[in-house]
Amino acid sequence: MFPRHDETPTSRAASGGLTGQTGGPSEPDYITPTSDVPTAEQWSQMDAHNERALLWCLMHCRYADVLHFCEDQDPRALYAEPRRVALRALVTVSRREVEDGHGDDTVAHHSVNAEVMDYDGPEMLEALAEIRRTTPYGANTWTIPDLWQAVKRARLFRALDSAGRDLIGTAETRDPSRFAESLRRLEHLPRLAAAADLGVDGDDERRTA
Repeated sequence: MFPRHDETPTSRAASGGLTGQTGGPSEPDYITPTSDVPTAEQWSQMDAHNERALLWCLMHCRYADVLHFCEDQDPRALYAEPRRVALRALVTVSRREVEDGHGDDTVAHHSVNAEVMDYDGPEMLEALAEIRRTTPYGANTWTIPDLWQAVKRARLFRALDSAGRDLIGTAETRDPSRFAESLRRLEHLPRLAAAADLGVDGDDERRTA
């Protein structure tokens, strides 16, 4: 599940540090890399952990705080569709409660569950399971901005990996029909980088320094 002490995943994951999960014997311990660079599987585990920690913290906010932290965020930054469904449901419920004058109330899990159950898709049951993971102890809402940044950077690097593999494939095959599509896959990377606070302005300054 999630940490039973004050430490939650933060931007350490986004900056290359490692984070993992602590808990009982049946739960995974901190992820230990076998080299200085984590494996793809370890990155995937860290990304999943950060997404769950983000949802965990948000589920223990006030409705108004959920909107504050999520109103300008893209749920597609989360990799797992069930967690996207859970997050969209949480934001929908929070917006409704704020409009009804209940913004200072703490999120009621049963209301989010009910919203998820209205979702017509195969991810509904898994989304409910993700909400059940958000146990009621010690959510540190002050970590939410760092968790969002870690999630958005993970999305950027996944997109970079996908685009890079596609470019390599195009270069290896030298297939002209793949060239335009390979370039199109690069077009959204600057937007993802800006959302993750990894814009290109600093790079330009370094090149001209």
